[in-house]
Amino acid sequence: MQSSVATKKQFKRPWARVRASFTLENVFLIPLFTMIIVFLMGAGLYLHDNIIIKNALIQGTVILEKNILKEAGEEQTGKQQLCGQMQSYILEKAVMLENVNISFHVTGEEIEAECSARFQLTFVPGLGKNICRKEKLKRSYPPDDIRRLRAVKKMLGDS
Repeated sequence: MQSSVATKKQFKRPWARVRASFTLENVFLIPLFTMIIVFLMGAGLYLHDNIIIKNALIQGTVILEKNILKEAGEEQTGKQQLCGQMQSYILEKAVMLENVNISFHVTGEEIEAECSARFQLTFVPGLGKNICRKEKLKRSYPPDDIRRLRAVKKMLGDS
C-alpha cells in the first residue's frame, strides 16, 4: 500500500492546478479575441477586393480610351471584350468575390465604368453583401492638348 501512495506522489504536479478565475477569464477572452481577429481579417479581405475592383475599372477605362482613339468603328465589340477581360482579371485577383458584372458607358466627354459583385464573407457584421463601384475618366484629345501646350509654351517663351 505504501508503494501505491508513493507512486501517486511522484505523479502529483503542484503546478497543474489552475485557479478558477483564470479559467473564467479565458472563457470570455479567447472567444472575444478570436472574434476580433476574424472581423479584422474579413475587413482586410473586403478592402483588398474593393481595391482590386477599383484597379480593374481604372485600367479598363484607360484601355477603352486608347482603343476608342485608335479604332472609332469597333467600339461596341471592344467594350464587350474588355468587360470579359476585366471580369476574369477581378475573379483571378480577388479573394472573396463572385457574380462579377462590369459595364462601360462612353459619353461625349467621359468614360464611365461600373462594377457590381457579391462579397462572400457574410458572417462579419457591418460588411455588405454586394459591392458596387463606379469610376469615371475624362476623355482626352491628344491633338488638342498638344496644340494648347505649344500655345502656352510660345506665350511663356516670348515674354
